[in-house]
Amino acid sequence: MKRGNPVISALNAGLLRRRGLLLAMTIRTIKFMSNFYKTALLLIFTSALFFSAASFALAAEETGLAKPALQVNIPTVSLGADKSLWLGEYISGIYKYAVGIVGIAAAIVLMWGGVMWLTAGGNTGQVSEAKEWIKSSLTGLLIALSSYLILYTINPDLISFSSLSIENIKINGSSSVSYNSLARSGAAIDLTDINDAASLTKAYEGLSLVPYLDSRGNWTIGYGHKLNSKLELGPQITQDEANALFLSDYAIAQNNARNLASSKDVQFNALSPARQGVLTDMRFNMGTGLGNFNKMWTAIKNNDWANAAAEIKDSQYNTQVGKRADTNAQIMESGILPTP
Repeated sequence: MKRGNPVISALNAGLLRRRGLLLAMTIRTIKFMSNFYKTALLLIFTSALFFSAASFALAAEETGLAKPALQVNIPTVSLGADKSLWLGEYISGIYKYAVGIVGIAAAIVLMWGGVMWLTAGGNTGQVSEAKEWIKSSLTGLLIALSSYLILYTINPDLISFSSLSIENIKINGSSSVSYNSLARSGAAIDLTDINDAASLTKAYEGLSLVPYLDSRGNWTIGYGHKLNSKLELGPQITQDEANALFLSDYAIAQNNARNLASSKDVQFNALSPARQGVLTDMRFNMGTGLGNFNKMWTAIKNNDWANAAAEIKDSQYNTQVGKRADTNAQIMESGILPTP
């Protein structure tokens, strides 16, 4: 039997060892890249999902902004003439670019998985690894390409980059309006122009000459006048019209408070004007809910003003309107209107 050349055998053995070492290093690198790819793919998709969901628009009025010069040029980003859409267009461009990157990466990984499978040579471990690569690439590509449909299914507005339409609000040359701010924010009450119970309710309600949604989602205008629809009285009313609406609403609330007091065996007209104003304001603000203050009505009937005030404070009404309820409780106890 002929023996081979020992030098060549040694070289072949060394080559085999090097191939084995290279194969082991390649497998480790593949495993690392597989995990890295999965993480990167998840981050890219999450970022794309977030960016595509964000739709921000500036006020529709002229802002004087110049078109920004992008420091990083992204091929899919193109800013139009509408300033209110710039940020939305930029985010949309990033999303499209990210989807493109995911598509390219998925194609490369898919080919790599195929090469691994073809060169596995019966190595079940390498075949399994190749399948994982192919599965990850197809899954990532499917999710990236389906993200638009996913967002649209959740909420169509998430993929809409329409600008906001914000109306300019002006009252006699002033651009600031109070939208029933006291009842909703608990802000301090401006007592400067309070000279009777009706003017106190005006201060509570605040003034808006254009329709707005109150805390319960009702269209409202003027001094807390509820509308049947947003434009029932047109897009704007005058100060005189707001005053006329308030006087009518206040008279109705006062008459309802008087009738309710009679049903509770309370002499409404015998109360001080300030206490009449408290009951009228509560009826104006909460409607028929005033009839549920049974302990307060009993205390008023017995001239127990401290307990009547305490019942106003110890109520859900107080938690909802804050300073308004506190001030009404003080008036109920003292019998007089607060002074500036």
